[in-house]
Amino acid sequence: RPNLKAISDIGVGNFKGVQSGAVGSFQNQALVVVNYGTAHAADVIRFGDAIAKDVFLKTGIRLEREVQLMGF
Repeated sequence: RPNLKAISDIGVGNFKGVQSGAVGSFQNQALVVVNYGTAHAADVIRFGDAIAKDVFLKTGIRLEREVQLMGF
């Protein structure tokens, strides 16, 4: 099983605290995607997919969503 801390440090460090419109990542944990109130489901998914793609390109590791999307 991949080391989450290593993935976070190497693969998604540049996403920590990044915001794109009404969606972004949590300041202390880039793998937590946040809807700041007005983002649509597609915005949240697109942002998460960008993180996953970046991690894969840097590490060769494919991230999988661990939560179900609700309220969209």
